[in-house]
Amino acid sequence: MTLIAILVALLAERLNENLTKLRVRTCFACWVKAVRGWPAMQSRQDWADLLVLVVPVGLTAALAAWLGSFWFGVPGLLFAIVVLFLTLHPRHINPHLEAYLEARELNDDNAARREAQFLLEDAVPESVEDEVREVADAVLLGGLTQVFAVLFWFVILGPAGAMLYRLAWQLCRREDLAEDEASKPAGWRERLLAILEWLPARLMAGLFLLVGAWDKGMKAWREPRIVQPH
Repeated sequence: MTLIAILVALLAERLNENLTKLRVRTCFACWVKAVRGWPAMQSRQDWADLLVLVVPVGLTAALAAWLGSFWFGVPGLLFAIVVLFLTLHPRHINPHLEAYLEARELNDDNAARREAQFLLEDAVPESVEDEVREVADAVLLGGLTQVFAVLFWFVILGPAGAMLYRLAWQLCRREDLAEDEASKPAGWRERLLAILEWLPARLMAGLFLLVGAWDKGMKAWREPRIVQPH
């Protein structure tokens, strides 16, 4: 059932790009902002963020257990597919990555830097060598946060695990934090995200080693970085 849910969700993600672009903004980001904007929670940021996590994860776990208890688990399978689809790929980077590689092959610096800015979500280095290296790192880290970590926790904990990881990731997005919160050092949100990413990151590094990408695998293994969503 788990494998079927993963295959169907990945296929749906590939076939429906419009839904892919809309899902995070219309689901997770809006939920985070709604809870944080609730008058009773505006002065209790930590409690608001705990509510952001506990309510959806708890409901997801309860619904998955209930829907999987009848009709041979088919409703539970459909629910798992929907949850996994919603939690995968918060940013659809494939077209931008392809455009970046094509621009670099054509030596089109302007187009390459434009696509690099999207991929990095930050200022683009002046040096082409540094730019390429940072884009490569961003794509690898994106593979962790957009796909691998979500699938890992989906396999381990089911739909509730995928929901937990995506909400933890969303809570750490700097653009969704208040200015005073964004300037603070890492708190429980970042520590939770680091815990959720620790094992998936090392498993992904191990896969790089297995397929022969020795340099990338050893770098990821020896120099693990806590992914800080922008």
